[in-house]
Amino acid sequence: MWPRILHIVLEPEVDPRADEYTPFLPAPKGLMGAHIGLAAQLVRVCRSWHTLLLPTLCQDIQLGRGPIPLLKHARRVVLSYASTDESTVEQLRQCTDIRILCRPHWSPQAYYIGGYNQDAAPAIALPSLQRLECDIPPESNCTGINSLVDTLLQSQNLRYLYLNSRTGIEIPQYLPTRVELPLLETLRIHYQLGYTIQHLLAAWVLPTLKSLILDNPLIHANLEGFWASVGKTLTRVELGPTSRFQHYDYLDLCLQHCPVLQDLGYYVWAANPPSHRRSHARLQRLRLHLGRWIDFTNRMLQDHLTEFNHPGMPSLTTCIELP
Repeated sequence: MWPRILHIVLEPEVDPRADEYTPFLPAPKGLMGAHIGLAAQLVRVCRSWHTLLLPTLCQDIQLGRGPIPLLKHARRVVLSYASTDESTVEQLRQCTDIRILCRPHWSPQAYYIGGYNQDAAPAIALPSLQRLECDIPPESNCTGINSLVDTLLQSQNLRYLYLNSRTGIEIPQYLPTRVELPLLETLRIHYQLGYTIQHLLAAWVLPTLKSLILDNPLIHANLEGFWASVGKTLTRVELGPTSRFQHYDYLDLCLQHCPVLQDLGYYVWAANPPSHRRSHARLQRLRLHLGRWIDFTNRMLQDHLTEFNHPGMPSLTTCIELP
């Protein structure tokens, strides 16, 4: 009885589906799961619960804080940029069934004072890794396991990739290294400088990419070239909750360069309707999120619906998302 009860309490957050798509989810933050505190308390109840729950507790771990038992049970690993010496990477090597790797937000101060490990241990093969959530430091100063490109080259079974830069310190000095990710299905980008991302993707081969989530517009990018490079295989596109999308014609370029697109989602208040009334035979679902200002967005909603409601969209249905 107790094993079943404890499994029900802890399982939903212990085993997140690495490649699952849920519309309009907030960007990942690379934090430890909320269930960890509860599991840590439950293992202290008695010896039998300790034995029962320790493998579960070790499924979601943060490396670089000392010895951790049962690394073979780890499914989600948080690895900071400051904790990438040989001993910590050896712990990562022992996580033989890792599904999710989080490289969390690094502080701007770390860049200036050297608070992260520039001389990290070499990247290691991660054949079981399905999801990488990566806050990117300046690539020109990082090596080994702290290098995005080196990590991707060792993660050939990756299905979901999240690239983020929150600090405003973005140095586009990536080497044009060819990276082939034959199984990658979802790419989520929270980045400011579009030329950095464009420089990266120009050397990448993503034959199975299906979903693209842009949390914010890519500033200074060649947008037509960007969509042309990634749009051929996309079946799902989502734009994030920032009004800066109104300064760029993302919806029109998306419809133009994504011929097999089936699902398009965005915030009504954050993006302008397409500038051209384009035909698209494959588009099936339009997800319109109204946000918190429903009275305000209701006035915009009609304009958006009008631009998509025409004979050139024969398969389209509309889904209105409330906050």
